[in-house]
Amino acid sequence: MLAYRERVSYHESVEEELKRNIEGQVDVVLRMEEERLLMIKDSKEVREKNKALIFENEDYRQRIALFESELEELKVQVR
Repeated sequence: MLAYRERVSYHESVEEELKRNIEGQVDVVLRMEEERLLMIKDSKEVREKNKALIFENEDYRQRIALFESELEELKVQVR
């Protein structure tokens, strides 16, 4: 009877150790997934800022082109 209890106790301790290992692995995977999601969010924000800068740069280019054409017209009028 004692040998049976020892085996049960041994198996229970092995089971608890396996459970702790699995919980540790799950925690690691969850942290990795959280980091991945944060990186995706950061990447999306950077892409959105990049798009805004591209539009802003295009607006400035158009303004410069307009200014240059008006400047050329003024040069012609002055001559």
